[in-house]
Formats: sequence, C-alpha cells, structure tokens
Amino acid sequence: MRYLSLLILFCGISHLLSGQAEPPKYYFSDNHEVVFVFDLSYYNLFSKDSSSYLKDFEDLDIEKVIIAGDFNDWSKDGWKMKKISETVFELRKPVKEFNDQFNWEFKFFVNDAYWAVLKPELVNKTYSDEFLDDVYGIETTQVRPDENGNTSFFLPGYLNAKKVILTGDFNHWDENFLQMVAVDDGWAVTINLEPGVYEYKFIVDGQWMTDPQNPQKVPNIHDTENSVLNIKKKVVFRLNGFENAQNVILAGSFNNWNENEMKMMKVGDQWEYQMNLSGGKHFYKFIVDGQWMIDPNNRYAEDDGQGNINSVVFVQ
Repeated sequence: MRYLSLLILFCGISHLLSGQAEPPKYYFSDNHEVVFVFDLSYYNLFSKDSSSYLKDFEDLDIEKVIIAGDFNDWSKDGWKMKKISETVFELRKPVKEFNDQFNWEFKFFVNDAYWAVLKPELVNKTYSDEFLDDVYGIETTQVRPDENGNTSFFLPGYLNAKKVILTGDFNHWDENFLQMVAVDDGWAVTINLEPGVYEYKFIVDGQWMTDPQNPQKVPNIHDTENSVLNIKKKVVFRLNGFENAQNVILAGSFNNWNENEMKMMKVGDQWEYQMNLSGGKHFYKFIVDGQWMIDPNNRYAEDDGQGNINSVVFVQ
C-alpha cells in the first residue's frame, strides 16, 4: 500500500494548487540542472521502514539527507544532499541523468534511518504536473476513465464489493479517483495511458491488492508488490539520403547500442526502421557503412559525458 503522507510526488511537486502566495517547492529547474530542495519547515515527523510509528523532528538532529526514488531504484546511498543552511539541504543533478519513464516518486531519507513525513496541512493537496513542462517542455494531463482509452483493467470476482479503485503511479497513487465499474463477472475501467512502464494496484473496499491476472510484479518500499504494465508506442526512425549506402544500422540505448541488430530498410530515397518503444527519453545514432552519425534531421542531441553526441527521441 502507498501512503501519500510519506511520499513526495516527483511529477508536479513544484506548485500546490492551494491558493498559497508562496507554495512549497521541492525542486526547481536551473539551466540544465534539476535542483532538489529539502526544507525542514515542510516537515514535522519522521518514520522508520515498514512501520507506522511517527516521531517529531524536534527530537532529531538532522545532519544527513538523501533523496531516494524511482529514478535511483530507491537507493539510500548515492544521492546525498548538501546542507546549505540550518534548515535547508540541496542537491543538483544534470537533466540528462533522468533518462527513464517520466512518472517518478521520491522521498527524503534522514540520518540513514528515517523517512521525512510532510506536515498535515501539506498532505492530500492537488498537484499540477509542471516538472515535465519546466524541464522537458512536455505537457501532462490527469488520467481519467475513458471508454475510448488504450488500456483496460479488469478484476474478476469480488461481486459483493461496494467499491473498487484502480490506482498507480500514473495518478500519484490516488485512493479515490479512478473508480472501477461493476460488470457481469468483476470490475472494469478503461483509461488512456501514454507509453511508459507503470506500477498499479486495485483497492477493494479499502484492501490493496495486485492484479491476479498479471504475473509481472515488482517489490515496493512497503515490503509488498505492485503489478507492472508496459505501454509501448510504434516509432519510425528515418534517415534521408545516402542512396548509395550498402548497410545502414540503427543503434541506441534501447538495444544496448548493438551494431548489427537493427538493419534499416531502404524505402524510396530514405532508410527506415520501425519498432515499439516504452515511454521516456531514448538515445540513438545511425551507422552508415560503418560510420556512426547523429540524425541530421533531429535538432535534439546530448553529450553523454564521455565526449559522444547522441540524438534524442522522446516517446510520449
């Protein structure tokens, strides 16, 4: 089960839609960096792993704060923040380090032992999705029931249940919004999801459970499991010209930069390759008769930190 009181939601955390003149900020975009901020004034409690026990921060001398989240596999080691005042810690990360799916969650881990818990007045607020717009220039929308959507969820049985909810990282683990509809042999709801890898659960009359029909599961931070769904989208890579080339290969982060696997097909005056990709940020290059090159028709490219420039494609 996910407890929103223990979570900071990475997508849309920068602005609370609460009418406050100065809403709390947990990150901001600074040129090509994302700056995370832990401000003690937003918190007054801490908790331990696998425990509902809460204690006041007043009893804790905070000397170390680490960010743990989906983007670093919930590691409690690597993303240590720098103390910049008595109450504020900060961590700067290059935007290019965030290469996976767009919907992430994170929490602050204090003194190698405790998770920070938001003050009650900051819990259960409605958040806007501004991280993607700030950093990537990509807009996001709230997931709603949609009979014409691309993804249907079905939970068989539980015919005597009063209320069944679909929840997941695609809607910030909201415990009320996506209500499933009773059908002849179970409960169903259809939504529209952008390409990406999603974690989800059902809530049956308050009881959280994984999808019994989906064998794909991953452990979560609460020592239980979440069901996993991978929504992909067809992407066509095209290279114009090079009519006299003998062999054109597509290589990228999606196939571990394999130099032989994805042979492009000549179609008219261009080369093409079609594939299904998960949502997110992917890097690629073309190999024309053994010569590596970026996509000349794609203005988005990034340095990988080792002196190599790669083209970038966003799947959304």
